[in-house]
Amino acid sequence: DDEDEEEEEEEIDGETLAGMDFEELEDLCDDQELETDPDDYDEKDIEKLRKSIAKELGIELPKKEKGKKKK
Repeated sequence: DDEDEEEEEEEIDGETLAGMDFEELEDLCDDQELETDPDDYDEKDIEKLRKSIAKELGIELPKKEKGKKKK
């Protein structure tokens, strides 16, 4: 059943990372054995955690378009 395990390891990209909640990001850090420690972040700092993970994985997060209004 090694094939099943390989299928579960999906390629993480910016879009995937941007859609993850705090617990999913914690799991990702554990699964990928990242140096980024989710315990260093509060749940309200999820964006900082996400950016740190993206940096470590060499992933570029998608630019936020909604929420920021141009004057």
